[in-house]
Amino acid sequence: MKKKKILLLGLISLVGLSSCEDKFIYDKEKEFVPIGYLPKEPKVTDIKDDLGEISTFQIMGLRGLVFDEVKKDDWKVITQSDLNLSGTEPLKLEQNIFELGMKFPTSSALEIATNYGEIPVAFANTTLIYQYMGHDIELPPLNEVRLTVIIKENERKETPYFFQYGELEFVLTIGYLPIKRHSINFFITDPSIAKY
Repeated sequence: MKKKKILLLGLISLVGLSSCEDKFIYDKEKEFVPIGYLPKEPKVTDIKDDLGEISTFQIMGLRGLVFDEVKKDDWKVITQSDLNLSGTEPLKLEQNIFELGMKFPTSSALEIATNYGEIPVAFANTTLIYQYMGHDIELPPLNEVRLTVIIKENERKETPYFFQYGELEFVLTIGYLPIKRHSINFFITDPSIAKY
């Protein structure tokens, strides 16, 4: 009989402990659940001139709680393989910073306006899925997502014919931290060269 009472008391205390834990995890105010993610800031000693790409992300909760750190390096910036243009003036962008908000545009391409028409850019592998308490949660970024487009000119000739070539670099950032860099070559040649 004593063994049964001890076993019964042990089970009651275990049930009591698990219900306290459940209240902690499933609180009504949702204070102890993941709400989003942020790129992990590099240590000051690790920062150089070029941050490269951040691939470690912190799973965040309210009050700055960090639930976990996860790796994600499969973001994709999708563009043409290169850009061959015909013209007599340097490549110019109407704007070079695009605010994408807290959710990536996934259904349609972003059109980047230039003096030579529009350059389509699309994105893939943009969701971060985190498993919490046995459930997959799709988490949003907790800072603004931006795309910055940078023209890097390698060479330009004005005479006897216009010629310019270089790189277009696309930098996807969350806050100020880069999570994906993608570059393509561009070439602009004078249309009158074709006559010769």
